[in-house]
Order: sequence, then structure tokens, then C-alpha cells
Amino acid sequence: MAQGGKTFNDREKSAKVRNMVLDTILNVYKNKNVSGKKWELTLRMATTVLPRLNEHTGEGGEPITLLWQKS
Repeated sequence: MAQGGKTFNDREKSAKVRNMVLDTILNVYKNKNVSGKKWELTLRMATTVLPRLNEHTGEGGEPITLLWQKS
């Protein structure tokens, strides 16, 4: 792994894990007969996996370029 930054493979792997967790959260919310423990775990995962406003980035982790900023 490169020092001081994430490799492309790390980003790809974390995206796959994030998608799996989001799918699990969605399935739990759709299923009405979920045990208390599974519900609690899902809520904990949701707070760490769902994006926050200050974490949005453009393609490849680069800053988002707004249309009027392009030259």
C-alpha cells in the first residue's frame, strides 16, 4: 500500500463493502420481522456507512468541480 494515501484497490474494496452494508440496511428496513439485535446493529452500521455532506468527493476522490468552475 502506498504511504500517505489510499490505493485504487482500497477505494474499490471499500466501495464494495459500503454497497454490501447499504444492501443489508435496506433489507432490514424492508423486513418488518427483524430481531432487536439485528435492528441495533443496522442502525450502528448506517451511521458509519451513509455519506455525510462534508465527505462528498468527485470521481476518484478528487474535489467536485462545479460547472461554472470549468475553464
